[in-house]
Amino acid sequence: MAALQPVGSLPGIGGDQVMGRVSLIAMLAALAGIFWVLESGGDNHSAAARGSEAPAPGEVTAGDERDLPVTVTTQSVATTPTLGQIQVTGSQLSVSASFEAQSKTLNQASGRELRDALETFWLACSQQGNCSEHLAVLKEALSAERYALLADYLVRKDAWQQILGELDLAQNPEIAERVEIVKTQARMVWGAEADELFADEFALYDFKLESRALADSSPEAFIDSYLQLVDRWQSHSDALAIESNTGLYEQAVALIPAHYTALQRQEVTAQLAQLYLSESEQVAIAQRRQEVAQQTQQVRDYQSELSQLKQELADQRATTYASMPEVQWQSYSQQQIADFRQAFFAP
Repeated sequence: MAALQPVGSLPGIGGDQVMGRVSLIAMLAALAGIFWVLESGGDNHSAAARGSEAPAPGEVTAGDERDLPVTVTTQSVATTPTLGQIQVTGSQLSVSASFEAQSKTLNQASGRELRDALETFWLACSQQGNCSEHLAVLKEALSAERYALLADYLVRKDAWQQILGELDLAQNPEIAERVEIVKTQARMVWGAEADELFADEFALYDFKLESRALADSSPEAFIDSYLQLVDRWQSHSDALAIESNTGLYEQAVALIPAHYTALQRQEVTAQLAQLYLSESEQVAIAQRRQEVAQQTQQVRDYQSELSQLKQELADQRATTYASMPEVQWQSYSQQQIADFRQAFFAP
């Protein structure tokens, strides 16, 4: 791990660091990869029964064991509104938000909003070439902990990215153990502020662990159990993408246990739709499922027919065209495949 500079020290500001938001995206992408790894080794309690069921628009597909709301990672790079807009004119970058609004955000924000505020600060001051002056002013307005986080942010972020690249969570079969490893590593790098900095991700981890208990629910008790789960996590509804009825429906469908029969799953899904969706939304979801089912069947047909064509070409190569020069054969077989694709996808 890279050595941490003393609080208040300024990492060198070079061209790479000017691209702070780009590196934030990379860091969040790594975290998204960890979400996947956390799930990949656990018991697949919801994937098997999902099969070819087509998802609704925006639906968290139950067939994807990464049934975590995508919003946590995709929204993490949005510019924090409370910091105001960063206006770029030529090579000049100006921050229109007031000092009070900026310091308040840096002092009180958590999760993605806090990360955005930190990235925005370093991006703006590095463009203006006055990071030292800005830090000196903010030191009087921020708590000691938040000032330390701001001053050492770039160094700690580099150390965190390195750890993310080196973590091998596959060695730990239990998801709970994997979550604890990630949290422990984050706290080693970010200290006490880790829980604030990654509040959204940590909530997502813990919600995912608790939601696995729904796998033991009977079809009759599933909805009641889900409602109780959501009620316990209401304070984190935004981070978990369950702040809307559509989000609540999508998350519930994603958590329907794999051991339910097709009929049981259909009945529970219909009850959830009645509970959370309007009539027009239910119609739209049904139409979308039909479209995806048709697309899925088309892909299967394509793969089946392409496989059959390749087998026929292999037979021809061994018999009729056994003496054909290799270059000529490659041209012939590739043309046959190209003609097939064009004919298959023709309107």
